[in-house]
Amino acid sequence: YWLLEALCLFDVTKKIYKNEKYKTSFRISMIGQLFNCITPFSSGGQPIQALAMVNDKKSLSNSASILLIKFIVYQATLVIYTLVLMVFKYSYFKTLVSNFVYLALIGFLVNLGVIVFLVLIGVNEKFVYGFLEKIYRFLHKIKVIKDVDSHLEKLKNTIANFHDKFKIIKKEKWLIVRLAIYTIIQLTVFFLVTFAIYKAFSLS
Repeated sequence: YWLLEALCLFDVTKKIYKNEKYKTSFRISMIGQLFNCITPFSSGGQPIQALAMVNDKKSLSNSASILLIKFIVYQATLVIYTLVLMVFKYSYFKTLVSNFVYLALIGFLVNLGVIVFLVLIGVNEKFVYGFLEKIYRFLHKIKVIKDVDSHLEKLKNTIANFHDKFKIIKKEKWLIVRLAIYTIIQLTVFFLVTFAIYKAFSLS
């Protein structure tokens, strides 16, 4: 699971930083795994990975773009993986969990919403900037953000950079296919942990 996680990160990073080494991507992946485990909702993994990449002399905007591209592919693969599972095992889950349809639908829509929003950043930067600008100005109004103009300038540059790097997804079709294959194997390996424990109790 860890090796494949690092391989996905390495494959995307290599497109921007030609001298990237697998062991560097593996170290950054493990930092992410640690912070995923010690923060609520696994929310700390990607920010600390971006920081670790900046410490490796990569720009913050490039690091954020790399992690977002990887995340989009991961989420999209997870949604498809789950959808296929639900189609073939729907009756089993329905008998196991009451109101399963509604729970599954909510989960599916949330994940789909995240993917659509991230793809929008890459496709329509003006729409996303306009949406986030309103949030920034609201935060400025309630005194959460002080210098709103400098924050908005950084936001504009970050979105523009991601929009530029998002072209990797459009151009590098084989890269996306590879990432999806790695992710399918990665998810399968991860889900097999439960099966391995089940078999360890001599259950069939």
